[in-house]
Amino acid sequence: MRKLSVIIPTKDRLELLYWHLEVLKTQTLLPELWELVIVNDGGKIPAIQQSDSVRLISYEKNVGPASARNVGAKEAKNEILLFTGDDVIPDRNFLWRHWYQHNRRASKEWAVVQGLTAWHPSIPPDDFMNYLITNGLQANWPALKDENGNWRATAPGWFLTTNVSISKGLFDSLGGFDESFPRAAWEDIELAYRIAKHNIIPSFDPDAINFHYHRYSLDQFAARQLVEGESRLYFCAAQPEISGSM
Repeated sequence: MRKLSVIIPTKDRLELLYWHLEVLKTQTLLPELWELVIVNDGGKIPAIQQSDSVRLISYEKNVGPASARNVGAKEAKNEILLFTGDDVIPDRNFLWRHWYQHNRRASKEWAVVQGLTAWHPSIPPDDFMNYLITNGLQANWPALKDENGNWRATAPGWFLTTNVSISKGLFDSLGGFDESFPRAAWEDIELAYRIAKHNIIPSFDPDAINFHYHRYSLDQFAARQLVEGESRLYFCAAQPEISGSM
């Protein structure tokens, strides 16, 4: 029976992180089946009680999300790595769904499970956010539905780090995230691209759900797109064969 290591990179979002951690205490997965690794990426140090199952790693300087996740993965003791964010609030069955999906599979060494990240119901999307969601400009979840509007069972080419888990053996064999990416954009899709090169198709479980507590304004989205455009250059440098399509 394989266990989970939950990896959360964080930087200066203490209130959201504390909320996330409080909700994790209510998870239906037995505490002995998972651990938590928090990587403080150059921000104010969180006040967290550490134990054998809860560890905090802090950097004085920002190293970027790719490096922070790799550090968390290296420190992880368990066989399944679950990557999530400090600004997403998990459903109470969140950990159990990922644990279940990995432990039910025959090809246990190479499993990848993409979960679903919805918008937190306390901040319903406005017209602009609805536009981003409907058109797939902010996580294209509608692409994972079939022509009848039902969720698909697989998520080819996906590895969105708000909610995704992977066998530690596979993650290590791929070399983890490419640390040349300095910001949170495309570094997860670049890893998804390498996973696809090995003909590995992530499973999709919409019941492994968490909720993004974030709202984009037009100005924030524009700033995000500048980061996204810059990160495409790092993707093309890492995988030159895709340059023509970027």
